[in-house]
Amino acid sequence: LRVRVHAIDLRWGVTGEQQPLQRCLEAVDEARPFFVGLLSERYGWVPEVYEADHTAAFRWLQHHPLGQSITHLEMFYGALANKPADTTTPCASFYLRDPSFLSNVPAELVPDFVDSEVRAKDGLSQLKRDIRQSAF
Repeated sequence: LRVRVHAIDLRWGVTGEQQPLQRCLEAVDEARPFFVGLLSERYGWVPEVYEADHTAAFRWLQHHPLGQSITHLEMFYGALANKPADTTTPCASFYLRDPSFLSNVPAELVPDFVDSEVRAKDGLSQLKRDIRQSAF
């Protein structure tokens, strides 16, 4: 089995002229047929509008409800929107960090690890529910 692993951290590499959402979704496409989602206690940035070219790959964004973070959209697009039998995503895995790790984080650093806004907490809870209810 010859597997080459190339980490794609979607917090890196979005520069000036690029549309962050489009760049992140393109990175998801570049990694197909694999998708590994890592999630902890932060929901991520929520764009006011979903800016991406409305090519066939991203046309779904025109009808997708606003208010989701780029992280949520990456996970939706990378795996959750597809049924496990779908050949475009035969290998997807999600890893959710146990929130009890926060008990080992110094109190002054906890805000760096946890969202404080209610909308972000609600979005993160919904994303975790979606992941747990998926077949992945």
